[in-house]
Amino acid sequence: MAHSPTDDPILVAGGGIAGLSAAIALGRTGRAVKLFERADQFPASGAGIQLGPNATKILRRWGVLDALEGKMVRAEGIGLGDGLSGEPIARVRLGDYAEERYGAPYVLVRRAHLHEALVAAASALPMVELETGVEITGFEQNPGQLVARSNKSAIRGAALVGADGIWSRLRELVCPGAHLSPTEKTVWRARLSPAALPPELQGPWTGLWMAPNAHMVHYPVAAGKQINLVAVINERWVPQEEGWDREADPNVVKAHFS
Repeated sequence: MAHSPTDDPILVAGGGIAGLSAAIALGRTGRAVKLFERADQFPASGAGIQLGPNATKILRRWGVLDALEGKMVRAEGIGLGDGLSGEPIARVRLGDYAEERYGAPYVLVRRAHLHEALVAAASALPMVELETGVEITGFEQNPGQLVARSNKSAIRGAALVGADGIWSRLRELVCPGAHLSPTEKTVWRARLSPAALPPELQGPWTGLWMAPNAHMVHYPVAAGKQINLVAVINERWVPQEEGWDREADPNVVKAHFS
């Protein structure tokens, strides 16, 4: 019997939110998918993430939103304020209003919890295979055939989805000469106990405080047990190596909001 390219699985390089979402979407159509994550286990990095109705509508269809019940927070609104004076400026209504208007909620969740739910959803699909400890390092593509190279073996597939993140190994192969263009903005993140904030800032809503050349965002995650704090500042710092664990100097960050 002749071999058809459609008999081969679609390969996905990268087991983050994007790669897992691609695998789930493809697997739900009945296509065979093999996803490869170069780490020995799926990473649970990052702090928090805000998911608008366009995303939660899809996550609900996949059963992921139900899996996040008890871990996420449904945002009641977004408050905008002056980051220097602390005075409120405006408020955007969400909550039931957003769900009725857009057909899905606006939710706040820890990235690790979202990632865990996506891994579970992908693992439950019979057409999806997840493998850790495998890094896709290159590929050869000919009419009707694609072979990916990895640190373990060659893998034949119908197509290759590059979802290996900002430190992508595949970017240069797909777009030779492509490189990261730093925005000269740095995002510093932290998670706090709600008790560290005044009561009026602990509620189920997102706060956005704007200052010259900087802004700060905070919102509850982990069912309200933690506050995700995000400070975005103009900074001429360019990462020289992979990783997201550089420690911030609090005085440098505070200087942008005083």
